[in-house]
Amino acid sequence: MFRIFFFLFSILFINPVFASAFFQVSITPEDLKNNYSQAVADESKKFKILIVPGHDNGNWGTEYTGVREADLNVQVAEYLTQLLRKEKQFEVYLLRNSEGYDSYFLNYVSNNKNVITDFINKHKNEMLQLLETGQIDSVNGVEHINAPTDVVMMLYGANKWANDLDSDIVIHLHFNDYPRRFSDQEGKYSGFSIYIPEKQYSNATSSRAVAESVAKSLNKFFATSNYEKEGYGTGIVEDQELIAIGAYNTLKPASLLVEYGYIYEPQFTHPDTREFVLRELAFQTYLGIKRYFDVEDSFSAYVLPYYWEKNLKKGIKQSKDVFALQTFLASKGHYPPTGLNLNDCPITGNFGDCTFKAVQQYQSAVKIYPVSGYIGPVTRAKLNATK
Repeated sequence: MFRIFFFLFSILFINPVFASAFFQVSITPEDLKNNYSQAVADESKKFKILIVPGHDNGNWGTEYTGVREADLNVQVAEYLTQLLRKEKQFEVYLLRNSEGYDSYFLNYVSNNKNVITDFINKHKNEMLQLLETGQIDSVNGVEHINAPTDVVMMLYGANKWANDLDSDIVIHLHFNDYPRRFSDQEGKYSGFSIYIPEKQYSNATSSRAVAESVAKSLNKFFATSNYEKEGYGTGIVEDQELIAIGAYNTLKPASLLVEYGYIYEPQFTHPDTREFVLRELAFQTYLGIKRYFDVEDSFSAYVLPYYWEKNLKKGIKQSKDVFALQTFLASKGHYPPTGLNLNDCPITGNFGDCTFKAVQQYQSAVKIYPVSGYIGPVTRAKLNATK
């Protein structure tokens, strides 16, 4: 299976001999927490986060019914940046916004092409030598398509820039897709995944620690990927090849590449629900980062609290009210309904069988009769009164 949006620069793998990890650890989970604590205690010190929305207007990744991945990526990135910048301990760098790339980064790449090329070659040669001598193992993962040369330069440039900035965390944001016979039809996979460096890399342990916290937060309202190679239900996937998370061991900071879902999933295709879901994805990512440091474990949601003014029933589609209802029910443990999961019943804003059963389950729990599955005045009043 090929990911059409992933950027990689292929390396020659040989048959592995099993050996212990060779790379020296560049940042530990304890380092991350210490750096965060120092930034909280001393305003002159900052915990540095680089956010990279994948693709751009020249190479926008995947597309479905006119919705471009690059546009979704940058919207989530801007929302996430806004949230993180409210925290005084964070210094947040956004590589690209809706206006284009950060001018400093563009100048950095333009003025340092030879330096970046040397950086790539140095790490590539080190990696190949370690593979050939059996000091590290080659690990095959999800297959990816090679990136164009100019994209390779930008991605490795981002890695070197992140290292030069002394970043603590780098987060790449994407949406998923896969080749199928009819690209204008929905596919069979759904859910998010988080790619992290393979365990032998120098930033692997810290990357996994942050990824697990973000995955836990996202999984409150969003399904993990049901593609069999993407984490086996955990949503976390180790990878040796992706440039974004440090191919050839080129990244020192903790690094994540978040695939927020498959682009054809219905919550992403309609502008009304899309706005809500992108903000919720950013908010849960933010909470996941915060939880790693502050151990916050609530079921907070961007869309909640919400005030429902209209009655709701089965058959309504692409509705903000229904999206908020599904989110509320999930926060109370009623969505998805018993026996089903979030891949069966994604939070989409569509009032179908899953929402109908979840409303019935909620009505029964709060003793609203009849248990109708319909949001009428009585159930709506209860929803609006619940904190």
